[in-house]
Amino acid sequence: MTAKGWCPTPGPTFRGTPTPSSTLPSHQAPSPSQPDDAALWREAWAARWHSLAKTVGLNPREPLVLALSGGADSVYLLHLVAAARMQSSVDGDGPHPKVLAVHVDHMLRGEESCEDSAFCARMCARLSVPFARRRADLGDEVANLEARARKLRYGLLAEEALGAGSHVILTGHHEDDALETLLLRWMRGSSLPGLAGLKAENIIRPASATSQPMRVVRPLLNLRREEVRHLLREAGVDWREDSSNGSPAHTRNRVRNQLLPRIESTCGPTGVENLRAFASAVEGLEDELATRTANLNWDSDGPTGRQIPRDSLDMAHTLQRRALWRLLSEGTGRPPSHTLLSILQEDLENEVQTRHTLPGGWHLDLAEDTLVLTAPGAQA
Repeated sequence: MTAKGWCPTPGPTFRGTPTPSSTLPSHQAPSPSQPDDAALWREAWAARWHSLAKTVGLNPREPLVLALSGGADSVYLLHLVAAARMQSSVDGDGPHPKVLAVHVDHMLRGEESCEDSAFCARMCARLSVPFARRRADLGDEVANLEARARKLRYGLLAEEALGAGSHVILTGHHEDDALETLLLRWMRGSSLPGLAGLKAENIIRPASATSQPMRVVRPLLNLRREEVRHLLREAGVDWREDSSNGSPAHTRNRVRNQLLPRIESTCGPTGVENLRAFASAVEGLEDELATRTANLNWDSDGPTGRQIPRDSLDMAHTLQRRALWRLLSEGTGRPPSHTLLSILQEDLENEVQTRHTLPGGWHLDLAEDTLVLTAPGAQA
């Protein structure tokens, strides 16, 4: 596939030797007197992919888009999928699963970003995996850079998925990513849904109103970061390191490089195990609350905005809070703060009629019998 976007392409910086497209890398090249090491690696990694795919509910023939940064996690995921494709070809079943690897270049690290892009392109060529490169122009604004980059990245991945006839985006997030996300959300005062951490799957909705929702699937959440790197080293597979990951300027980097190691060194293995158990317990509770409030939805847009009967929120405090969180998150596209939820619950309890101005220019009116959500610029 023709790469989209543009980046001057210097020679990529590999840490090993190029690999023929018909094999997977290994430490030792096979010889006539030895078993076919490449075939053994291919079979083992193909089996590992099929096991992971089954766990996260992927159809073996479902077309996929794989987010490829060049880092260890996405490179490992790419090689698992590539191994499955090679093995299915050897078995006479054609290259399955169908996959498109997409590299999104945020153009934030100059030549290093270009080298990442070139590395990904050449790796995909060697593995006979179709590849696309997209350029994400974030402009000069510094505020909320990570959040804006993430939103733009997933938008571009969704575009590529639609073009490829896919509704599944694979990412290489592993357990350390999930633990870091949990700690970050806890530090920022996240509501209950956020404290469930990263899930193996979530749904995003492309900008096009006619498009089907996209599944974002994370098959590697049960692997630690160092496990992934060990598996790659063992197989002789190279990857790229993002130099900005060492910068203490980003909160996530401080959590990754300072807080999480300190938890492990202070608490031992049980520290991480307890974090994992906490996230799992929260996820179970969140799923139960979501099920109990699933029948609460905004009515269709009316002349004064989206509405819901006020008495439909007459329920236990925890359920009410979860219902308000979901209604406002889905209605405005951004989750409400703890403070706003507390104020709304107090107003509902005291039968207050008032208007709240929400982030992004939205308005929520607590009328006598209804709650009315009005979009920015609309007349209430």
